[in-house]
Amino acid sequence: TLSGWTLDGTSWNFEEDTVKEDITLVATWSINTYTVAFDTAGGSSVNAYRGEYGTLVSEPTAPTKTAYIFAGWTYMGEAWSFDLDTIEEDMTLVAAWTPVSYTISYELNGGALSQPITSYTIEAPTFTLPTPTRKNYNFIGWTYEGQDTPVLTVTIEKGSMGNLHFVANFEIKRLEDNRVSFEAITARKTMIVRLEHPIKSCYNMVKNNRLHI
Repeated sequence: TLSGWTLDGTSWNFEEDTVKEDITLVATWSINTYTVAFDTAGGSSVNAYRGEYGTLVSEPTAPTKTAYIFAGWTYMGEAWSFDLDTIEEDMTLVAAWTPVSYTISYELNGGALSQPITSYTIEAPTFTLPTPTRKNYNFIGWTYEGQDTPVLTVTIEKGSMGNLHFVANFEIKRLEDNRVSFEAITARKTMIVRLEHPIKSCYNMVKNNRLHI
């Protein structure tokens, strides 16, 4: 910005000084200063910085934001370098963030998951845990911290945070869930006999029931 004129190093006063000979007035300039604001995009606040044109910006303390990792500053969509980029005008630097990846772990108690979900972020769409399977057992639900009663369907809402651990709960199938069919084939006929005697578990054997044709 033009700050005035000088003659032989002395400031010239246009209201008082007069011309007595050929003279050369020399312009004097003051460098502009600009404000650099910081938009933390939902993070903790950062004070604005004021600096001269063409100078580097003093890097502030990194802001913080729950469930996110600070990933630097941007200007006009491009990464800002505090070592290279200089001030050219009033500007606003915008914080970039990376969501924290949380883990999901399981205790399957002998069961299996075909496509387990093992991580998520605060930005992940709402999802439901898959259902585990176990031979000769029925899945009765998940238990987890703060939930001791098995829950058959667990939904993780968008915006959730924190590492999660789930325990699969099963109960052994009853005989009525696994009825046994025997087929006897003879030259003249086919006979199908269905055993429906309730027993404690599918692991107990009924030894004394025999099929006679």
